[in-house]
Formats: sequence, structure tokens, C-alpha cells
Amino acid sequence: MKHLIFILLLLSTFHCFSQSPGLNCELGFNNNYRQLSQGVVLAGEHSYMLERESVANSFFTYCYLKKIDTTGNVLWSENIMPSFHEYTDMKEIIVSENNDIYVLGWGTQMCDVGTFSDFFISKYDSNGNELWTRTWAEQNWFDFSLKGLKMIGSGNLSLSFTDNINNPNETRIYSINGTGSLIDSLIVSKPLLDGIDSLVGFNRIGFQQDSLFGFDNSGNTSVSRSFSSDIQDIQVLNDSLYVLTIDSIYVFDSGFQLINGTDLVGYSKYSHLSVSTTNVEFASNSGASLSIHVLDHNLQVVSTETIALQLTTEDHFNYNDEHISIVRLHDLTSYTAIRYLDYSRNSSQNTVVNTTDIGVIDLVATQTEVTYAGNPGVYTIKIWADALVKNYGDNILDACRINHVVSPWGICNASVYTEQFSNLNLQPNDSAWISLGLIHYDTEFFGDTISWDVCAYTSHPNYVSDLNVPNDDYCELFILGYVGMNELDLNSKKLVRVIDLMGRETEDKPNTVLIYIYSDGTTEKVFRVE
Repeated sequence: MKHLIFILLLLSTFHCFSQSPGLNCELGFNNNYRQLSQGVVLAGEHSYMLERESVANSFFTYCYLKKIDTTGNVLWSENIMPSFHEYTDMKEIIVSENNDIYVLGWGTQMCDVGTFSDFFISKYDSNGNELWTRTWAEQNWFDFSLKGLKMIGSGNLSLSFTDNINNPNETRIYSINGTGSLIDSLIVSKPLLDGIDSLVGFNRIGFQQDSLFGFDNSGNTSVSRSFSSDIQDIQVLNDSLYVLTIDSIYVFDSGFQLINGTDLVGYSKYSHLSVSTTNVEFASNSGASLSIHVLDHNLQVVSTETIALQLTTEDHFNYNDEHISIVRLHDLTSYTAIRYLDYSRNSSQNTVVNTTDIGVIDLVATQTEVTYAGNPGVYTIKIWADALVKNYGDNILDACRINHVVSPWGICNASVYTEQFSNLNLQPNDSAWISLGLIHYDTEFFGDTISWDVCAYTSHPNYVSDLNVPNDDYCELFILGYVGMNELDLNSKKLVRVIDLMGRETEDKPNTVLIYIYSDGTTEKVFRVE
């Protein structure tokens, strides 16, 4: 009997436990400029991530839907660009029970003109095939809003629409079936709803900031509730309504009568409510940690899983029974990359991640060209350059990318230079010169000195981010000439570098065979006797 009591005490003691999920994989997406996280959802052992590239060498922005498994394999990457859009942005992503993915976004046909804009919903299957796209075309995307994309049963979707100009205090709740066809719509006299769901006794329920509403078939508010903090999400299970605010969780019956409620001392910033037949889960983001809390249906804590990671409002994460995926911004020199982390909810074992640390430690012009462009002070300049790249990390570096912003910010995008170099076989702490070729080509007005500050940025192309930011870039001011000089003087060649026969940079010295490299790209083998 004593042994049975001891076993029961042990079970009671470990009913509520805390653990740290183990790292499954870590990826970095920084193969170009200004990568942004736009959301992530999970289905089984896979994650579907939205990535946005807002700076590229064109007028276009690019948005990608990626599928990633828990071992870090990117299974596919699909470009999201409905019809013809120069500028595209993603707003929400959800996944259905059969692993279809729905993306809510908006785009403009011309990046610098606000007209001819529309919101859209695109549906993809688990293999990345676009099944359909439905658009809401308007004159100006500032004039209207769509929000609250959600599955509402039987494979149907719901979302809220508001005309910000003509009916800013009215919401139209759309219902769409699995083929993209509009089923019906319900007009309610409330501003844009943040979230929508279905509950017995109501046509729809929804929330906006700190208020919860139940709507009848005519769109009238038949019942409502207010909370002391903003609602983060609502979910319905067996005619019970679960409401998560930023600091509390509640259960109501189908008439909005309170059944139970609680908060967790020491945790804040609740989000990501998940309600199943077995438990209730939500996340908290407190200080320097992200926690997933598992509760029973009486809102008693069963377990808490904590990851020591501080997230910002620009980061995204999601979870299911198997894993937790975090998509966060990672600062580069002038832009941001994406850092993708995936954690196991069934193991505390961390995988080994071979991170890289690459930097540029020198930049030289191997050739320059200046041409008078026909107007006073206006010249076309060209710069060919080499970069000295160093491996600061602990692993062999086989590949890298060199990036350079060619011009100031234009109407929609900067003009950029990006090139990948492979087969470097660069050992830790070793360095090597890389020929960049024509890295800069632009026509500009110069007041006195014809010069250009060239900055080269490194990034790693194999999905593992460069960890050390300060050594990622190197800038060099190249003096190309002076306004008013003739082209012969402007383009006269200069000695820019001296290397030995092994290709190593060295000082100019006698009694040694050396190679001179000039600014016009020519070379000369020299042997001086002293």
C-alpha cells in the first residue's frame, strides 16, 4: 500500500512538468537582399514558410512559399505572383486538415502607382501546385482591407472585408468554398474584424481588439463581451468557445456565459491558441524565452515547454504536436536575412549545426573607366574589382556570395550586384582573392571629384546563415578622376596590387619575380635587381 501511495505521489508531482525542446535544424536564407519573414504554418513533420525579398535587381518584389522538413531539407520553393504584380506582399497563411495551404496577400501592377491594386487568396497543395487564386480588385489598396483568414469547417474559408472609404464601420464576412467560389456574405455593423469563427446559435462570431461579438442571420449583434486586454484568438470545440487574450484564457458556453478562466503567473504575451479533443495549448513570449503551455479542458496546466530565445514583433512561429518552427529576422550589414529554427517537442536532443563566418577584409579596383555623359559634371563610371575573402569560422568554406548595392534607392528598388562563387575550399582563418569582375556601372552627377564608395557584402548561399555580422562588409572609396579632366587622363592606368607567383599579395621588393596588377586590368611580370 505504501508503494502505491508513493507511485501516486510521483504521478501527481510530474503531472505538470517543464522541458526544453531539442533543436531539429537551423537554416539561413540570405542569398540576396532584404529577406523578410511573412509567416509559417505546420502540417505533420513539415513547415510552410512565407519569405519575401523586397530588394532585388528589378522593379519586382518576390514572395516565396517554401516547404521544409524537420531535418532542414527545403523540399520546394514556389514564387507567389498572381497575374502581373510588380509589388507583392503576404498577409496571412493557414493550412487545412488535408494539408492544403491558403495565402492571403495583396499586390499592385506597378510598384510606384497605387491604382490597379488587389487583394488575393491563393490555394496550394502540399506539393506546391497552385490550385486557384481569387482576387478582390479595387482602385486603391488603401481603400479596403481583408483580414482573419480561417477554416470554418467542411473545407470552407472565412475572412472579413472592410471598405475603408465608404463604409469604415462595416464588415462584410465572406464565406468561400474549397474551390474558391463565394458561398455567401454577411454584413455586420462593426469595424474590420480581427478573427472569425462559427458557434452554434450564431451565423458567425468574431472579435475586434478587446471585444467579442455574436451575429445573427441578419448581421445584428445578438450578444457581446468585452475583456480587459485585446483578444489574440478564438476557437470552438463541441459548442464551447475558447478565448485567448494577451494575458488570460477563458472558456464560454454557446451563450457567451463564462465557464472557466485563468492566467499563468510569470508568463505574458499569449498567442497561437490551439484547441483539440485532448488538450488546450497556447504560446507565451516573455522576456528572453518562448514557451508552449499545454492545459486540459479545465484549464489546468499539464506541461510547459520553453525555448531560450527572444522574439521580436517581426518574427513568426508556429507549432503542432511534433515540432515548433521559428522564422526570425537576422541582421546583416545593411539588410536582413531569415533565420529558420525547428525544435522537436518529443526530444531534448540538439542537432549539430555547422555554421559559417565569412567576411571581406579588402577590396581593390582592378580596372576603372570614366566616360563623359554629355552634360556638365555627368559621367558614366565602371569599376572592376577583386575582394579578399576570409574564413573566420571553424569549418571549411566552399561557397560564398558577394553582394553590392550599385545605386541609391530608386523608385521601387535599388540596383544590386550579386554573384555566387564556389569551390573555394577555404580553410579556417585562411583568405583568398575573388575576382568580382564588373561590380559597378552607373551614370551620376559629380560636383568635383569623380569617386565612388564601393561596399561589398558577404552572404552564405547554402541555407546556413553567417553568424558574425560586423565582418560581413568592407567599403573602399575609389577616386576615379576629377570633373573637367579629359578621358585620357581619367582612364590612365595605375598600379593597384602586387602579388607573387603564388597569387599572394606582397610588397614591391627587388630580387623577386612579382606580378603587377594595374587599374585597367592589365598585368606585368617584373623582376628588379638591386
